[in-house]
This record gives sequence, C-alpha cells and structure tokens, in this order.
Amino acid sequence: MDQATHRNSNCPVRAEHIQLAQSVTAGDTDASGRDFVLDLLIFHRRLNALVAIEFEVDRFEPEHLGKLNFYLEALDRDSRKAHENSAIGLLICASKDEEVVECAMSRSLSPALIAQYQTEPVGVQDSIGKAPK
Repeated sequence: MDQATHRNSNCPVRAEHIQLAQSVTAGDTDASGRDFVLDLLIFHRRLNALVAIEFEVDRFEPEHLGKLNFYLEALDRDSRKAHENSAIGLLICASKDEEVVECAMSRSLSPALIAQYQTEPVGVQDSIGKAPK
C-alpha cells in the first residue's frame, strides 16, 4: 500500500514528530504540543523495512503495544518509501506474561515482536563462587 492511499490519512501526527531519544529538543512536537520519543530506529536491509525498537524497564503492559503501533503507523505514512515493506516493531521489556502478550497481540495488524531482556548473561549465576582451578 503506498503512502497516498494509506488508511487513516487524517491523523495529525507525522513521522517528523517522532524523534529518537537522544535528539529530542523542546521544538520537536506535534500540533498538540506533545513530544513523541522513539528509543531506536534502524533500517533492516534484508527485510527492506524500518524497524522501530522500544525498550521498557518494567513488565509488558498492553498500552506499550499501542504506543509501538502508533510509531509504526506514523513511520509507514511519512517515512516509508514506495519500494520498502511496512515498518516492523520490536518491544523489549523486563518481563512478560505470555497470556497478556497473546491477548494484546490477537487483534494487532502490525508486525511486532515482544521480547524479554535479561539483566545478566546466561550462565553467570552458575559460575559465581566457582574459582578457576
């Protein structure tokens, strides 16, 4: 679907109102005067798509997916080129409940992945207190 025929074209928020976290200034707002901050945006060459990455320091909540979908919609409408695929979202949370994730994603049309991060590398707990011989 190209940008000219994209659904919900009356949305006042445009991709230029979404800024990366480190580059937000007081002037980067939409018409309502609010800032929208995206944690990380990359372009995946093999998938030929923008990838919006959001980090959450707490457990997954359904509203996190709503925010991510908001970013994906604005990116598809204003930043995606005609030859590119739709933007993909990656939401990385401290923890997640599989049932809550499944329920939240059941009606979502946007390609998104919910992942849980670990605060220690795998195997660190097993090696604590064991000195090399």
